[in-house]
Amino acid sequence: MAALTLVIGLAALGTAYAAGSSGGAGQNRGTGSTGPLNVGSTTQGMPPTAQVLYAVVNADGTLARGFPKGKVTSSLSSSCSVTGTCYEVDFNTSSTIANCAFTGTAGVTSSVGTTTGYITVAGSNANTHGVFVVTFDGAGSQSGRPFHLVVTC
Repeated sequence: MAALTLVIGLAALGTAYAAGSSGGAGQNRGTGSTGPLNVGSTTQGMPPTAQVLYAVVNADGTLARGFPKGKVTSSLSSSCSVTGTCYEVDFNTSSTIANCAFTGTAGVTSSVGTTTGYITVAGSNANTHGVFVVTFDGAGSQSGRPFHLVVTC
């Protein structure tokens, strides 16, 4: 039954995406898009024009991969207000991400291995295209960790 629910859910998502991808005003942009299109929420969940950006960052602050390709940068942050390892991830798109949702988790940047710990995320006060990330080890001490960050607009 769970598999059937998943299949129906994925089919509905594909239908919603296809219905909104004709290229008209206020609809999904092509893969050459330079940034997210901010749209209002709906009672049915995310609109078909929603945009998802992501970054996978190594413990040293370098970017392992990200989307949109060529538009994501990451680094260790020197302007962090707390002691420890802080990162800034910038999504250099034409649209602000200040009103988007940020989700992050500690995680390896390759397909091999595991990592423990957790992260906190917050939008940048000085940069409407940036997200600050602070990483912690499993015991709760601030420590450099690789992580995955998703921005949903």
